[in-house]
This record gives sequence, C-alpha cells and structure tokens, in this order.
Amino acid sequence: LTEEREVVKRTSAVSGKTVVITGGFEGVTRDVLRDRLRELGATVTESVSKNTDILLAGTDAGSKMEKANSIRGIIIWEQKDLEAKLPELFK
Repeated sequence: LTEEREVVKRTSAVSGKTVVITGGFEGVTRDVLRDRLRELGATVTESVSKNTDILLAGTDAGSKMEKANSIRGIIIWEQKDLEAKLPELFK
C-alpha cells in the first residue's frame, strides 16, 4: 500500500515565488525553513539566478548575497523581514 501525503498550500508572501536561502537563521534550521517555505507554496532553489524572486539572507550570507545584489529585481529579506512577513516559520 502506498500512502499519499496531502500538502495544503496557503496563500502567503512566498506563494509562487522562487526563493534562495543563504546564511544561518536563529531559531530554525535551513532544512526546516526550506520545508516550511515549500509548504507555503514557494519553490526553493540552491543558487541565485535571474529567476530568483526572494533571497533569504541570514548571518554570514556570502557570495549568494553578492550575486543577488548584482541582479536587478531580487528582493532580499533578512531574518527580521522573514519574521515579520512569515512569523509562522518560527513557531
């Protein structure tokens, strides 16, 4: 028997957006953050490109932050922005 898991996606600030995570975040691991973002309807990718909508920049963001700054139109959220827009990620 195969069990199917239904994922309920809600409309959120990341629904339909391509998101890249870089750096560390207080109170949540990157793996948990990635899973929660997907549940909220985001596509989470590993590298920054012209298709990236949002870069989540934690501590020690590094080269992904530099690349996002060089591409017009990418929104950069730091932890405080993420907590304000998606507080459920930190519960």
